[in-house]
Amino acid sequence: MQQARSIHHRRKMALNGLVLVWVAVLVLGGCSLKRTAVNLAGNAISGGGRAYASDDDPDFIREALPFGIKVSEGLLEESPVHRGLLASVAKGYAVYAYLLQDQADRTEAADLAKAKALRGRAHRFYLRSRDHALRGLRIDSRSADLFRQLANRIPRATREDVPFLYWAAVSWAGA
Repeated sequence: MQQARSIHHRRKMALNGLVLVWVAVLVLGGCSLKRTAVNLAGNAISGGGRAYASDDDPDFIREALPFGIKVSEGLLEESPVHRGLLASVAKGYAVYAYLLQDQADRTEAADLAKAKALRGRAHRFYLRSRDHALRGLRIDSRSADLFRQLANRIPRATREDVPFLYWAAVSWAGA
């Protein structure tokens, strides 16, 4: 019981910290100061994820993920090439899509229409994940030459590209 309260308290504190950073970013007027705040928040967010990974309630995580993803996307608007945020958003959307797909599988026997709608949402979120991962690889996912761009990029991939390659592959396969 005490451990559950402690975990809840840590989550609440982390959420409050993210909200505080987000409000500070919105309020700050100076561009360089704003960019610094965004990059600091982005570094903190992209280095996280353990709170989600350590939770044993997939429904709770599925409900909490959209807020974190949208905060990260808001930060990406201010710092569009922040690779940590791009990787975090790609991972977030892929995980969220997987959890929707899991919910669809569990719902299918009772409500086929709902399961179909959930799978449609999962498909769209997998594609969002893929697009963010490709942005991290500096590949334009709207291009007709998407496969050519990827084929040219893979031989030049670095260690820092591995998370983007992984999330692009996972999300593309999921879609």
